[in-house]
Amino acid sequence: MSKTAAIIAATDHSAAAERAVARATAIAHHHQAPLDILHASGNDPVAEILERARSSVASLVVLGAVGAGGAKDFLSTSVSANVLRRSTSPVLIVRSPPELGYRRAAVLIDFSPASRAAIRAARLAAPLAQVVLCHALGLPATATTGQFGTTDPILTRHHDNRRAAAREKLEVLATKCGLASGEYEILIHDGSVIEAIEGPLLDTSVDLVVTAKHGRGRLTELILGSITRQVLAKTVTDVLVVTDES
Repeated sequence: MSKTAAIIAATDHSAAAERAVARATAIAHHHQAPLDILHASGNDPVAEILERARSSVASLVVLGAVGAGGAKDFLSTSVSANVLRRSTSPVLIVRSPPELGYRRAAVLIDFSPASRAAIRAARLAAPLAQVVLCHALGLPATATTGQFGTTDPILTRHHDNRRAAAREKLEVLATKCGLASGEYEILIHDGSVIEAIEGPLLDTSVDLVVTAKHGRGRLTELILGSITRQVLAKTVTDVLVVTDES
C-alpha cells in the first residue's frame, strides 16, 4: 500500500465539526495515515485550514456541514463552503453520522482529467464502498422522438450507440484507476447530471457523492461550478469535491 499523505480535520467543537473529526479519524485509521486535527482559532479560520492543507500536502480535508441538506447559508457564508471554493486538496463535507463506513460512493464522471482524481479520492474516503460510476448523457426527454411524436429508429440507434460508447469508456477508466470488476458498477443516465442525482442515483442507497470543480484562479475561488453547487443543494449525503489538480 502506498503511503497516504496527512488527512486534515478542522474543528470548532460544534456537533457538525465533531462528526467530521470522527469520520477523518476512521479514514486515517484505515489507511494508517497521519491525522492532523486543526483547532482553527484565529480571525481567519479559512486561511488557517488552507495553509495547513498546503504545507502538509494534505490528501484530504474533512469538514462538517452546518446547514446540511443544501441550506442557503452553507453555500454563501460558512467556513466549509469557503474552504471548498479555494482548496486544491480534495474536501469531504460530512453531513451524516460517521459510525458506519460508506457503503456506496457515487462518482460523477464527465471524462475530464478530474474524473480520475475523483475516483482516487473516492477510494481514499470510502475504501470499502461499492463505487458507482455515474455518467449523464444529457439527452432531452424526447431524444428518440421524431417530428410526428413517434419513435425514430435512427435516433434510437444513435443514442444506443452513445450509451454503449459511454459504458466502454467507463470500463476503461475503471481499469486505469485500478478498480476490479466487483468493486464498481456503472450507471448511465440519459438526462442531465442533476436529473440523475434527483432520481436513480439517490435511489441506489448512495451515501457519498463525489464530484469535481474545474480549474483554478480567482473566479473559481469566488464561485463553485454549477454541478457542485447543485449536488450540495440537492443531496443530504456526504459530498466529496476534487479539483483537476487533486
